[in-house]
Amino acid sequence: MRHVVRLPLIATAVILAVCVCTSTSYADESVTVTGCGTNCGQINGSPGYSFTANLVGNTAAGNLTGTQTYTLTYTIQNLDTTNTAQNAYVGSWSLTLFNGNTNDTAVSVGNLTVNGVSNPNYFAADGKTNNGSNGCNSNVNGAVCVSPNLPTNTANEVVIGQGGTVTFQLTITVDTSKCTTHGGVGCQLLLGPSWDFLSNGSCISNPNGNCYALSNYGSGAPIVPEPSSLALFGSGLLALGTMVRRRFPRSQATDTGESAPRE
Repeated sequence: MRHVVRLPLIATAVILAVCVCTSTSYADESVTVTGCGTNCGQINGSPGYSFTANLVGNTAAGNLTGTQTYTLTYTIQNLDTTNTAQNAYVGSWSLTLFNGNTNDTAVSVGNLTVNGVSNPNYFAADGKTNNGSNGCNSNVNGAVCVSPNLPTNTANEVVIGQGGTVTFQLTITVDTSKCTTHGGVGCQLLLGPSWDFLSNGSCISNPNGNCYALSNYGSGAPIVPEPSSLALFGSGLLALGTMVRRRFPRSQATDTGESAPRE
């Protein structure tokens, strides 16, 4: 009889595990590019700059459906804490996150902040930066871009000093109904290693020269379940274990089917 009672409990455990796993949301993916030579500003012994993109959303890399919204945080850090020659005006940057089938009208951006506040001297758009100079090219698909207002005026651009950081944040919306489909493939979110980083910043000591001119792919790990989802799964198993212990205390029978002697 005890075996018959245990079967529903086992089934409950399986259903609980499946429900928790299938409802798992996805954590943010963070990709950093650094140590890329002169592209990262590693000149005359300087450690140069690092560039970190952090994307938060509810979908893993791959095919997208419906309307998806993401929050992108992009941080530029001056790794040189001693050399003032590497201080820079922050120019434009772009990040290709989606495949080339994503047309211009499918991706839109908004709510741009710079170091946590709105900055009227910068704008966000879909498309890529003009590599090595400011501005955004909206004819390039699948990318988001941030640039100082044109024509460029370094007096209005954010400055990165020794060891300093500048953080941009914006929202991205992808309307998959507007994606161009080729070979059955529509909108896709790319894996971190395929993100295309472009960024430029002119030197304060020489505004006509770039202290960094990034043009590199990223590298990052696959998206993993959020800690909150894992905690929920663990709590469910703990509750199930408590229920089983109450239903079958140690003083009861073993698998032989014989009743344990009562004390």
